[in-house]
Amino acid sequence: MAPPVVQWNISPSMGQSYKCREGEVVPIPRYCLRVLERLGSCHIGEVIICETEDIELPTDKVAVRTCRGDSLREIRFLSSLQDPNLVSILGVCTGEQPPWLIMEYPAQLGDLVQHLNSTENLT
Repeated sequence: MAPPVVQWNISPSMGQSYKCREGEVVPIPRYCLRVLERLGSCHIGEVIICETEDIELPTDKVAVRTCRGDSLREIRFLSSLQDPNLVSILGVCTGEQPPWLIMEYPAQLGDLVQHLNSTENLT
């Protein structure tokens, strides 16, 4: 069954709503993630690299972003985005506070700035 279409006004100054689908988010127990490294933090949360244990995910390492308690709708929106140029949302840990947003960790891509500086013909 498809998720409901919701209306978001993502740019109030333009006065137009944006139609999007909210995806289902896979719950992942926090005990299945072992913290390897803390990358940093900012106003939206902290970013952590974790290793997965006892759970079937496409990768052994994941990136985790801590979230505010009221961001479940944002997480559902992000999980509905499917594009090869975006990291995928793999799940969410909501059993403990703060909630964790589990994303794929694109370690094989390397440093974006270095890639952009070394590549001449980007399409």
